[in-house]
Amino acid sequence: MKLRLRTKATLGSAAFLIFVMLISTVLVSIIINRQNRGTSNELIKKSITIIRKTLSEKQEKLLTDSNQMATIKDMGSNLTFVLDFKDNQSMTSKPLRDMAYNIGQIAMAGKLWNAAIYDLEGQLTAFAVRSDDGTYHIGY
Repeated sequence: MKLRLRTKATLGSAAFLIFVMLISTVLVSIIINRQNRGTSNELIKKSITIIRKTLSEKQEKLLTDSNQMATIKDMGSNLTFVLDFKDNQSMTSKPLRDMAYNIGQIAMAGKLWNAAIYDLEGQLTAFAVRSDDGTYHIGY
């Protein structure tokens, strides 16, 4: 099959044009991909920094609330008394009630979803729990 010079020139020009467009498309795609990857990495780093800061703030608040819980209104002496006489419910009901009330107050003020005190054996002594509707349940 013989092609004329004009047809060869037209096909060669078209092939060269397609080749240049293909190379341009690949190069632009590579450049955009690198830019997007860099931008994505920067956004991820910023997000991680924000998350770390938020978690650090929550950790400090929780530490403050737990310290307040440990030192509020004779909590230590009430806990010691309850642990010493935990078999005698008539003697421990008032200190337990006071402990539960104080824990509830701190939980409500700190907007905690759960606060509790356990004895050395892991037994629940007093607690405050926030339900889904926002009310607190306090007990011992």
